[in-house]
Amino acid sequence: MSTITFDPKDPSTRSFLKEIDVPEDIIESGSITISNALEYQLDDLSFETIASLDGGGSSEFISADEANKALNIFEKYGEKAKATFKSNSCPGTSVLQNMLGLEIQRIFGKIVPERICSYDDNLGPDLQKGIHFIENTVPKSLKSAGEAVGIITFKDGKQKGTGSAVLISQDGDVMTAYHVLYDGNGNFREDVSFEVYGKIVQVKQENITEANRKLDSASFKIEELKEYRTVKIAGRPPIGGEVVWAVGFPSMEDENKKTFTPGKIRQVD
Repeated sequence: MSTITFDPKDPSTRSFLKEIDVPEDIIESGSITISNALEYQLDDLSFETIASLDGGGSSEFISADEANKALNIFEKYGEKAKATFKSNSCPGTSVLQNMLGLEIQRIFGKIVPERICSYDDNLGPDLQKGIHFIENTVPKSLKSAGEAVGIITFKDGKQKGTGSAVLISQDGDVMTAYHVLYDGNGNFREDVSFEVYGKIVQVKQENITEANRKLDSASFKIEELKEYRTVKIAGRPPIGGEVVWAVGFPSMEDENKKTFTPGKIRQVD
């Protein structure tokens, strides 16, 4: 990182830096250097994210306006937001960028480019929820379980649609969402196929074993997928506050990129 500068006399800037435990002598100096970041475990990339968002273009100066916007982020996201400035790791910036999300256009006026970073055990999934990780950057156990998640493709008018599905039994049972297999009128989609473990199979309406529009769930059985490794369905109900992972193919731009996204169960009805 280049040196990040700021006005040490500005009240908003001082409040912002004190919120993330920047030492008083560094605040008085008016700058954060790479050596400061390493010594005090400050995430240089998160500082650069804040410093480059106001007014468009790149900047290495944190303005009072940007400091106020950072304080607003802290008020909304609490300790999780503050932690992004103290992680000294690439995922720290990803967390910050993810928190801002679509708010960036409203708060800062521009969108931060997406970064692909490795999952960081020091931060943990609770601090990184909502960030998409590619398959080779997540814990091995999760990557192994994710092998049973495949991609469904179908004809959606003149375009191709995609969705995710997971192999849940060695009898060839597959679970997905209702809206993946059925259109808005409840009609089974055309040219449906499922790819998992490098194998592509056609899915016909006669393969459907369950379809619940209200719950947005559906399942089907494919004989050719017997004996493949599966994902085990939990034998207990979810717990509020529990960390969970979503595995799938959310990007239409790169439909072959399987992503792993941590989140947290907010409420159990």
